[in-house]
Amino acid sequence: MFGLFKKKPEPPQPDASLIVPRIKHTDFLAALREIGTGPDDTPVTEPLVGDLIITYAFDLPESFQMVCPHDCQRLGIGPEQIRTIAVTNLKRQLGNIGRQGEPPLLQMVVGGNLEACLLLVDDIWQSLAGKIPPEIVVGVPTRDILFLTTTASTKGGLQMLRDAVKEAHASETTHALTQQLLVRRNERWEVFTETT
Repeated sequence: MFGLFKKKPEPPQPDASLIVPRIKHTDFLAALREIGTGPDDTPVTEPLVGDLIITYAFDLPESFQMVCPHDCQRLGIGPEQIRTIAVTNLKRQLGNIGRQGEPPLLQMVVGGNLEACLLLVDDIWQSLAGKIPPEIVVGVPTRDILFLTTTASTKGGLQMLRDAVKEAHASETTHALTQQLLVRRNERWEVFTETT
């Protein structure tokens, strides 16, 4: 009978092996300010490129739980380490990376709503750089869509990319990311404009 009044044990705290990156729009930060999250409850973020940021989450069986400063403190993870840890964990989850479509516009496919996170996996872009010269241009209108073309497309690839991004972004309300196009230069992403 007294067993009914025993406290349930606290679930184990997630560890660093579960931390993965998540790509968000800067509107995510505005939404957090609006609901009044305190410094210790505000998820860890860092700028990525343009209007995109990186957040970090524990990938739990039923959901993502955002990583907050108190989690980093508990795990002994400094701000300079979290991205490396998260990308390493992400690479373990990726499996086969597929492509759909035909040049001049391709779409990267991995599943699990991880397509936008591919922006963080430098190995992929280094290997594609030699196959898609001179520069890779991508669009990530939502968390599960990553389109790509090349600046050298003579078949309207850039316009096709713009149109596909605009259409996908307009049809997604919850997980929309950006309409900005990104170009890969010097092993990092920059916002792409026609004059660059």
